[in-house]
Amino acid sequence: MTTKRGSLFMLGLSILLTLVVALVPSAAGAHLVVAGYLGLFILALVNGATFFVPGTITVAVFLAGRSFNPVGACALAAAGSALGETVSYLAGYATRGLLSPAHNVSPWRDRVAHVAGRFTFLAIVLIAAVPNPFVDFIGIVAGRARYPYPKFFTAQLLGKAVQFGVAAFLGAWLFRTTR
Repeated sequence: MTTKRGSLFMLGLSILLTLVVALVPSAAGAHLVVAGYLGLFILALVNGATFFVPGTITVAVFLAGRSFNPVGACALAAAGSALGETVSYLAGYATRGLLSPAHNVSPWRDRVAHVAGRFTFLAIVLIAAVPNPFVDFIGIVAGRARYPYPKFFTAQLLGKAVQFGVAAFLGAWLFRTTR
């Protein structure tokens, strides 16, 4: 398979997965949380795999914090979401074969790459720590720039752990029962 055909295949697969996940009714998310920790992991995985489609995973982790161990809910949701972000990373990686090297030459791109190259890991962690649609964009850019996947995954995992840790512990704190 040629590089362009492989890139088009990966891009098409990423878009197809996003469309399938976006068409799943939002009520299915509530049933997954009822399924326990595995349901929370699956919901986070599916939510992380969508492109620019905001999900309810932070709310689900917030609510799971009252019923589950907040540390477990945070860890599984962060792992599922970080793993789901692999789809956007692969979509970005796939686009490398679609453009000729001549499209990658520009003084502006070189300046941005220099600055971003110094703080990439921190930038990914900070963007992943806040619920926003730019997480997908960062995944696409990281894949396009061939940022090492283990570093990308680790940064996503840390950022998501912060985001979901706050949600889970806030849920546990607000819904605590007095004994």
